[in-house]
Amino acid sequence: MRSILCQIYQLFANLNKKLLIKVTVCILLMGYILYFANLRELTTTFQNVKPFYILLLYSTTIPLTLISTLKWMLLLKPQGINETRFIRLWALYHVGMFFSNFLPTAIGGDVYRAYRTMGKAERRMHAFSAVILERLIGIFALLVLGFVSTIILLQRDLLVHRQLAVYALVILTVGVLFAVIAWISFSHDKIWARLKRARRLEPLIDSIRVIYDNRRHFPSLIASSFLYQAIAIYTISVLFAATQIPGTLFQSGFTAVASGIAGILPISINGIGVVEGSFVVAAMETNLPYAEAVLVTLLIRAFMLFASILFGLLYAAEPTEQRGMADG
Repeated sequence: MRSILCQIYQLFANLNKKLLIKVTVCILLMGYILYFANLRELTTTFQNVKPFYILLLYSTTIPLTLISTLKWMLLLKPQGINETRFIRLWALYHVGMFFSNFLPTAIGGDVYRAYRTMGKAERRMHAFSAVILERLIGIFALLVLGFVSTIILLQRDLLVHRQLAVYALVILTVGVLFAVIAWISFSHDKIWARLKRARRLEPLIDSIRVIYDNRRHFPSLIASSFLYQAIAIYTISVLFAATQIPGTLFQSGFTAVASGIAGILPISINGIGVVEGSFVVAAMETNLPYAEAVLVTLLIRAFMLFASILFGLLYAAEPTEQRGMADG
């Protein structure tokens, strides 16, 4: 594992300019967000937040990581990677969250998880594709919930720029339809054969085909993905309620999909600044106040960092000989 981390850090050492740009983007965006926030009002609002709501936020990490681990395991099993116990995968998922938040790349945790399971895979790409598909299915569920939230907010006239919201709906519709059509198309052997001709993509395509042929787990995968996103959206609505702002589930769903999509953009370190900025803008678009939106997104970021530190202790407590080799 140390060799992989060294390679990741070496990669970023060779990309000093890009890393510097990302750091600059993080600082500028976070500075911009805080500059327009009334820090005294922000502090007062935070002091009025009851500890119960903070505990509720932190307690959601248990069901969310359990659901994510279940999805990951369901994608590993069709590829023959079924010897690892659920509790072990759960621990690896937590350690992966630590790497995702403290390496200068959001995919550090995914690389770690794939590395620790590739020892039991027939092909190494099978371990990576399980992690990739787990992410993609989660994004799909988020897009669908964002689509529903946007329609309901339009009906209730809760969006400031209705025309932009309509454009967003069109983009979401195209995205969801493209995903469905692409998945249905995979049932044709001719398409599989053409895709496998691309040598660089062949291992990934082979892995996806294996999962597709064993797609009996997909109802569980889809259901768990929607449950994960629903819990995350509900948590956001509870945090808004904690600031004395009655943010609805649909307003929270709109902000969740906006910040979730923005977080994919590789223009800052781990989405810092980009996620918060998009969250605040989306919240204001749904008539939620600026200061409360800033506080909620900062609480979420603080939660992720604090939880990741705790999860990092799992890695620190792990025997050194196990860290340096993939499970196998």
